Amino acid sequence: MKAEEWQKGMENEAASVEDEGWAAETRRSAWLVGARPLTHDFLLTAGASVLVNTYVLTMMVVIARAAFYMDQNPVGLWFAHHGWTFDLSLLGVLTLLGVFLGRLNVKPSVVAAVFLLQPLWLWLLAAAVRVEGVWNGPGASASAPFTTDFVRYELNWGSLMMAGGYAGTVLLAMWVRRRAAVKRRRTA
Repeated sequence: MKAEEWQKGMENEAASVEDEGWAAETRRSAWLVGARPLTHDFLLTAGASVLVNTYVLTMMVVIARAAFYMDQNPVGLWFAHHGWTFDLSLLGVLTLLGVFLGRLNVKPSVVAAVFLLQPLWLWLLAAAVRVEGVWNGPGASASAPFTTDFVRYELNWGSLMMAGGYAGTVLLAMWVRRRAAVKRRRTA
């Protein structure tokens, strides 16, 4: 039996039963486990990737503005002085996305492909956004302020290694979520 046939059979079974709660659960199971087009998985994963990229670039701007003494935002000051907390928050975001994508049964190959392209996503997003700041540091004159673009992302080996870490974290969280679901089904 093909996945499409199984999904169609589950939907027909849900439509023929009178218990609405059971029918809704069957439809949801058929949707989660059934065959979905590759574009659906890609769009879910790309949306998650854009969410991570937006978070990373926003935090880069906030931290840079605090580090250059442009403003006194509490988030930027905290992360500038406690860099490990940004890494932990990013790890938490990636883990939650992995659990979410694992719950939706997104194909791991699609997740790996999209998250390994993370440097390209970040570079394109940073190229589309430009946030400038003027910093008059010690010894700078008012006629020649130092201007910097806070949203600049370079493609290099470090960014490729970061993408591997992103993909590995998300895939590990997906695997843990799926293993927990399999274990729960076996004990039930």
